[in-house]
Amino acid sequence: MRGVLRRAPVTAALLVAIGVMFAAELALGGSMDREVLLTLGANVGQEVADGEIWRLVASMFLHIGVLHLLVNGWALYQLGALMEIWVGSQRFAVVYFASGLSGSLTSFVWSYWIQGRSVISAGASGAIFGILGALIGFLLQRRDRLTPLARSLLLQLL
Repeated sequence: MRGVLRRAPVTAALLVAIGVMFAAELALGGSMDREVLLTLGANVGQEVADGEIWRLVASMFLHIGVLHLLVNGWALYQLGALMEIWVGSQRFAVVYFASGLSGSLTSFVWSYWIQGRSVISAGASGAIFGILGALIGFLLQRRDRLTPLARSLLLQLL
């Protein structure tokens, strides 16, 4: 595990940041406490509409419950490290933050503008699905040159 994360420093830093934020959630009263999530930057439609756009990024580092943290953390470790090793740290960081920001913005637009509700959302899921899509695209572009192992990975990701 350490060897992989040494070769994927952005993934390692993101995992540490997510872990630190989860510890802060717990220290302040719990990862499922609405006030704690609001204080730390959860994505909430009314607040974002009122100009607190920083929540669109901050919410990517918060998780609601241990299961949410573990699933996203595992997916980020698996997919993020692989992508970072293949495409480089800078490109990986761009994909992660662009996807995460897009996911947060989509959540805001869907809940606040389309449904007319101001729900709370948090997590790295948007970024992780962006990584998944980017990995699929990366492999599809190279499908004629893939090893059997890489072909198997592509089929699993699809």
